[in-house]
Amino acid sequence: MVQKAIGQVLSERRSQTGWSLDKAEKQTAIKKIYISALETDNYATFPGEFYARAYLKQYATRLDLDTEAILEAYDNETPVEIDDEFFEDTGNYRFIRPDQRVAARPVTLEEMAAQEEVKKDTRRHYLPIILLSAVAVLIIAAVTAIVVLNFPKTTTPQAAAYSSSTSSSSSATSSSSALTTSASTALTVTSKGAQLTATLSAAKNPVSLKITLKTGVSSAAIQLTNSNVPQVQLTAVNPVFSGALNSQVTSATLTFSDASQLAITLDGQTLTLPASQSPTKFTSLVLNIAYPINPSTSATTRLSTESSSQ
Repeated sequence: MVQKAIGQVLSERRSQTGWSLDKAEKQTAIKKIYISALETDNYATFPGEFYARAYLKQYATRLDLDTEAILEAYDNETPVEIDDEFFEDTGNYRFIRPDQRVAARPVTLEEMAAQEEVKKDTRRHYLPIILLSAVAVLIIAAVTAIVVLNFPKTTTPQAAAYSSSTSSSSSATSSSSALTTSASTALTVTSKGAQLTATLSAAKNPVSLKITLKTGVSSAAIQLTNSNVPQVQLTAVNPVFSGALNSQVTSATLTFSDASQLAITLDGQTLTLPASQSPTKFTSLVLNIAYPINPSTSATTRLSTESSSQ
C-alpha cells in the first residue's frame, strides 16, 4: 500500500489520462486555476470549504477515481492509500475499496449546485464590467445627441429686402436695412455718422408719417420739413404723432435728439436703425421719396413731347 497526497493522485491520474490543463478544463468544466489548486492541495484558493469539496468531488469523478476515498481523505486531512502492486503493474490507481468505484456516474444534485454556484460567481465577476460598458455607451449616446442637436444648421443668406402681404418686416446690416410690402413700397435705410438717409420707393401720395415715443422716454421734440406740422412735441401724455408730408414732396428732413427714443413709420413701413451703429445717437433723418410712375400720365407726356417736336 502506498500513501500519497490527494493533489499528487489527481495530478498523476490527469497525466496518465493524457490531459493537459486546458483539456482538463474543457472536460471537467472546472477552471484551470481551481484544477491547479486541487492538484497542489491549495484549498485556500476556493471561496469556501463547500466549493473546495464540491470541485474535488467533481474532478475525482471525471478522472474515474474513487470519489468517496478521495473525499474521506479530504475530510480527515490524511493521504490517500493506494494499492502499490496494482499501481506498479498497470500504471492505474486502485484504492482501498475498488468495489465501490462507479464508472461514469451521473452528476449529483450537490455537484449540480456547485456548478451553478460557479456560474453565478462568473456572472458576478463580469457584472461590473457589463455595467461600466453600458454606462459608457449611454454617455457616448448622450454626448452625440447633444452635439447633433446643437450643431448649427446651414442657412441660406437672405437678401437685403423682404416682402410680406400682411405686415412690414425689417433686416439690419452694418450699413443699411430694407423693407418691402406686397404693394412694392420699399424703405431702404443707410447711415453715415449721426445722420440717417432713407429712400422710400413706390410711395403713396401723400406719404403718411407716424412717430411714437418709446416706453420709458419722457419727451422728445421733432422738427420736420415739407410737413403739415413742422414741429412736434411728444410727451408721456401725448406720445403719438400721426400726419402726412406735403403732396408730391420728394425730399424731407426730420431732426430729433435721439432716434432710438422713437418708433418712426413711413407709409406703413417701420424704420429700423442699423444695428452695427448702436449705441451711436442718430439725430437727423433725410428722406428721399420716389412715387410709382403712372402709365397714363407717362403716355400723355410722351404724346405732348412728340407733338411739340413736329
